[in-house]
Amino acid sequence: KNRGGYPPLKTAVCGHSCFLRQVPLAVAEIFVGIYAYIRLSNKNSIMSFPANEVELVAKLVLSSVLAGIVGFEREVSLKPAGLRTHILVGLGSSLLTILSLTKGTFPESDSSRIAASIMVGIGFLGAGTIIKTDEKIIGLTTAATLWIVASIGIATGAGKYLLAIVATILAFVVLRLTVIEKTRH
Repeated sequence: KNRGGYPPLKTAVCGHSCFLRQVPLAVAEIFVGIYAYIRLSNKNSIMSFPANEVELVAKLVLSSVLAGIVGFEREVSLKPAGLRTHILVGLGSSLLTILSLTKGTFPESDSSRIAASIMVGIGFLGAGTIIKTDEKIIGLTTAATLWIVASIGIATGAGKYLLAIVATILAFVVLRLTVIEKTRH
């Protein structure tokens, strides 16, 4: 299936799928290393941003990478919501969560209401990916991946890094189960 005149990502990158399985985890390892370096770096380094600001930026980068791992799988599978869509959903969810937890951003608001509003909004976005034909319903998995990526963004924005990383790994593994299902039939 060719999307928009571009060759499928699988052949455009390297021609074989073994490389594609290693890319998301390698990228995640790089960004986790960068995040750890930023957290542990000396305060007298070249970057003279306040530690709090650097941590907030690291949260956005980490949420983008984690969402990108799920989006990369969707892109390789040639689904309508691919890499960019998933990254933007994760990034937006993380940003809104960070802002909701920052004092003074939304005066007299409950941060849990912001998270709930994110999930409702993503529900509408996901509903747009679902198409019912006479024979089957398509797009349910893509809608679910948008929802889980928003959850990963919320977890990252709230500082629950391990939870977000494990959720990303589990989501990626579940999405790759289709390969096993197809070989069994």
